[in-house]
Amino acid sequence: MSPEMPEYVQILMEEFEKSKSTNKRYSVRAFAKRLGIHPATLSSILKGHRKVPRKQALEITEKLKLSPSRRNRFLRSLQKREDLRESLSEQVDYESSHQQFIALAGSPLEWEYSAVLSLLEIEKNWTAESIAKKLKLNPTKCQEILASLVDSHWLVHEENRYLLSEKPGNPINGSVPSRNEIQIYERDLQLALAQLKNPSTRHKNYSFQSMAINKKRLPEAQKLIQNFHRELNDLLQDGDPTDVFHLAIQFFPLTSED
Repeated sequence: MSPEMPEYVQILMEEFEKSKSTNKRYSVRAFAKRLGIHPATLSSILKGHRKVPRKQALEITEKLKLSPSRRNRFLRSLQKREDLRESLSEQVDYESSHQQFIALAGSPLEWEYSAVLSLLEIEKNWTAESIAKKLKLNPTKCQEILASLVDSHWLVHEENRYLLSEKPGNPINGSVPSRNEIQIYERDLQLALAQLKNPSTRHKNYSFQSMAINKKRLPEAQKLIQNFHRELNDLLQDGDPTDVFHLAIQFFPLTSED
């Protein structure tokens, strides 16, 4: 599949091939009927000759039963091509990976913010106390995070419990304490070290590898890392969430770059 193909086309092709793998007679016409669009329109979309009709984009993601991550990627790829000029952020669900949350916020944030959003995807009556206990947060810090997320319309506070907003908020700016980017990533590494040393932490995986590389391929490597984040998120979001995990990848030079 061409890397230049828009991501929404890639997702449509993947879903079409998935159906065809179980029924060799499955046709573009049948796929179009499933999506509720004209076969000629779908054929043009798959060939890259026309765009997904804006009014039908959300409906198509629902008919395909895409995971929250794939749904966001589908809609955001349309937004990049100016197919969705209106505020798509009001309609798109959360993609709970730390990477996506950073992208929405426009700058690195402490890991606790995305952890809280991820935790609230698990169905339960979450209070400030239960959130702090589950994520092992200082109660004062937890209240600060929750207040920021409520002020920025990522969460709603109802009857002493916190819920994900049905309309995700704007990027978090003034309500989040200004932090130096290096300090934020240092805290992330400290968290990883603490869990490495914690004998009670199960299901953890730590690995590293040094390699001789061709620097000309670095842009492709960065793309692979981004895709891995997304694919792992898709895999682990399949079904009802039960726990919150943290993924961090470090990739840096060991040789002098001068």
